[in-house]
Amino acid sequence: MEFLKKNIHMERTKCRMSSQITLEEDRNISDRQPDAAVILMDQGRVAIDEVRPGKDGVIVKGRYCYDVLYQSEEEGRLCAIRGELPFDEKIRLDAADIGDTYQCTGEVEHRSIGLINSRKISIRVLLNLCVRAEELYSQEIIEDVADIKNMEIRKEALEESFLRIQKNDVFRLKEEIQLPGNLPGITEPLWNCGHPGKVEIRPLEDAIGIKGELEVFFLYEGEGEERPIRFYQTVLPFSGNLECIGSREDMVEDIVPELAVWNVNVKPDYDGEDRILEIEMVLNLPIRLLETQEVQIVSDVYGIRQSVQPRFEKVECRKLQQRLNAKLKKVESVKLSPSDPRISQICHLENKAVIEEVERTEKGLEITGVIETCILYITGEEATPYYSKKAAIPFQTQFDLPELGDKDTWRLHAVLEHCEGIILDGETIEWKGTVLLEGMLWRHWEQPVMTTVLIEDEDTQSTCKKMPGMVVYVADGGETIWNVGKKYRAPLEPIRSLNQLTEDELQRGQKILIVKEVL
Repeated sequence: MEFLKKNIHMERTKCRMSSQITLEEDRNISDRQPDAAVILMDQGRVAIDEVRPGKDGVIVKGRYCYDVLYQSEEEGRLCAIRGELPFDEKIRLDAADIGDTYQCTGEVEHRSIGLINSRKISIRVLLNLCVRAEELYSQEIIEDVADIKNMEIRKEALEESFLRIQKNDVFRLKEEIQLPGNLPGITEPLWNCGHPGKVEIRPLEDAIGIKGELEVFFLYEGEGEERPIRFYQTVLPFSGNLECIGSREDMVEDIVPELAVWNVNVKPDYDGEDRILEIEMVLNLPIRLLETQEVQIVSDVYGIRQSVQPRFEKVECRKLQQRLNAKLKKVESVKLSPSDPRISQICHLENKAVIEEVERTEKGLEITGVIETCILYITGEEATPYYSKKAAIPFQTQFDLPELGDKDTWRLHAVLEHCEGIILDGETIEWKGTVLLEGMLWRHWEQPVMTTVLIEDEDTQSTCKKMPGMVVYVADGGETIWNVGKKYRAPLEPIRSLNQLTEDELQRGQKILIVKEVL
């Protein structure tokens, strides 16, 4: 008799830790720019540059990249400030080792941008850094038994999601857009932003396919004596493939892209006029490809003429239970306060969806969040030609998951699409948009896995004398032929044949005959 063993490769999260850091800067306005009267818009993103293992934890290096748009005191000119706040933070992870794989995400918990005076801007940002250590390990299991004599084995399927490919890659986009003929050429760029929105990612044969639409907004001073303020909005489709050796179409992707680089440069056209926007975008792709496999393992064993004692170990298992997807349409009225200038025309909406809480309920998961919107608009007033209105639009939805386990985990993120603002009257804007919630639900459990078997020879005659000549066993429900055979150390096939059984499950009250001659 020989036990056939194999190693299965598994992944687990060893430890996880979050840390909050505060970044501050009092930024002087350049002498080349006019005095500031009011801040209209600001935007920022967290860029993680390096996650380096250190003693008792990891060192996270990165930057908070920000842009601020303000209106000047004189003539209501628009001006922009761009900068970075670097950070170098040590996060303690007690159980982490040098060989572990680290994943780090950074989110803006709170930011405050304000004027100290007409020549200085105050920037305060609270960042939440979350680091987790992932460990790949092998577990030896018994998958079969060769040359079985006087022994019964039971097999069962272990279905688990295995991490097959893990690496970091980037998707680069570099495109040129020419301004329409009805817009003047560019004298001074003021403000720009790009939002990838929903990005579709799918595994291919030895590649990763990526597809999406980039929403571009560009604000500038146009050519002419009065240097008129103009803006341009467009949607730029993008697609491409990234090499990923070993990828297959039947794998499942666990990839959330992050905007790492965003730049807009102005270039002259063939006539020498500055009318071309050179768009550069880089998306970080933390690639994780999963494969759900069914592995046959020996889950139990007993001897008929031998004493067989299996030994088990508990293994942490996880399986991708299902993808989580929800689409929530929102319509909300945003009213100006009495002190706000009236609306003449909407220039731009800067939007962000934030998941604030995911609560486990009896029915599943309840998600609450908020859409942070900043509406830049034209007032028509000479003193303050431009103004902005910030609003928080709440949203709530639920995933019905009646079989949600206590140990199950999930990962969710939110993106926005089709956002627009409609002027209802001079003091009311109707905000419309769609919140897309996407993620995964993971089932976690501890699986007893047989690792070794102790076998001791017995006196067959002595064993048989101790057993009755005939046994009628009455099932009490929830039992199988295996339970009965193991209890009386009887081979299974004779029990099936003698009792004309076609199924292994036994019904409550069902009688099973076991005769000594078939032992």
